[in-house]
Amino acid sequence: MNTNTQLSRECLTAIESHDVKLDIFEQLEKQNLNLAKVISLLAQYQSISENEDDDIADNWLDNLSDVDRQVLKAFEIARGRYEQGH
Repeated sequence: MNTNTQLSRECLTAIESHDVKLDIFEQLEKQNLNLAKVISLLAQYQSISENEDDDIADNWLDNLSDVDRQVLKAFEIARGRYEQGH
């Protein structure tokens, strides 16, 4: 399973769980995150997501830090819940 598919499955599970307080958000709150870096990461992620080449997306995701992956996962969970009205 590629990295992008794994991220998507983990996010879908969390979105569907309806658990308001998830560990990933608590973990990110403890990180000393640079807001400019997070915004840049999300912009890159949006651009990569629109690319039709799965290999490019997988390579990009594979080279992210664990914290960056957590930020993306939290973003996808929050976005999914927003889109579902939860």
